[in-house]
Amino acid sequence: MTAVAVLAAMLCVWFLVPAVGPGLRRLAPRPIRTRTLDVWRVCLVAWIACGAAGVALPPAAVVAVVGMVGTTAAWVVVSHIADRRARRASMEVVRTAQVLESLLALGHIPSVALTLTAQECPVVAPAVAHLKMGGDPWEVMDDMARTRGFEGLGRIARVWRVSYVTGASMHEGLGVVRQSLEDAADTAVVVAGELAGPRATGRLLCLLPLVGLGMAVSLGANPLHFFTASWGGRLCLLIGAGLGCLGLVWSEHLASQATGGARSNGKGG
Repeated sequence: MTAVAVLAAMLCVWFLVPAVGPGLRRLAPRPIRTRTLDVWRVCLVAWIACGAAGVALPPAAVVAVVGMVGTTAAWVVVSHIADRRARRASMEVVRTAQVLESLLALGHIPSVALTLTAQECPVVAPAVAHLKMGGDPWEVMDDMARTRGFEGLGRIARVWRVSYVTGASMHEGLGVVRQSLEDAADTAVVVAGELAGPRATGRLLCLLPLVGLGMAVSLGANPLHFFTASWGGRLCLLIGAGLGCLGLVWSEHLASQATGGARSNGKGG
């Protein structure tokens, strides 16, 4: 009987003491990670494959070089368009903060002020639609702030949430955020202007090898024969084209990061 009692006590302790491991959490649904096709990675793999084959086969080397130059040019154009859209979006957010602050200064409550702001600044139209359905507008603005160029909406959302929870004046907090967004936008414009020269220099340096080839052809030389007839020439062609494209992509990436950092930085909020 004593052994049975001890065994029963051990079983009670076993079932009553919470487990240290994951327990029932292992039954919770886990998000399914989906992998999307990255065009740029596919192009990189294609470059490497064509480059490896191009050392032995002249047509593959030409295809690899044309692919490098074409994809790099496409990347530069896409990056430029994305930067321009981000600058336009940040200016729309600044305008939204200005209009919303002015309406709050006139005595409108935040929900009415946001509805009136959406008539002039459509960027907050999704937040107004969510508000009319009984939701919290800052939730939508927080989601939109994850998009490049709309980071300032996250600051407006934080001010709104703090005002809603604590009862503090939203007008005063929004004034600080508005000033911060204006300063960040002005800084981004200055940084973009300062980086225009280095960007143009990087693109020009990438085109200089073509100028050298043109000068050699004009003097009666035949550099294309060297770059296609021997494996050493094809190797030099692939390495030179690859390093030139890589340098241009890296310089454009650094310029985009600097512009984006200046646009998203700011004090307050």
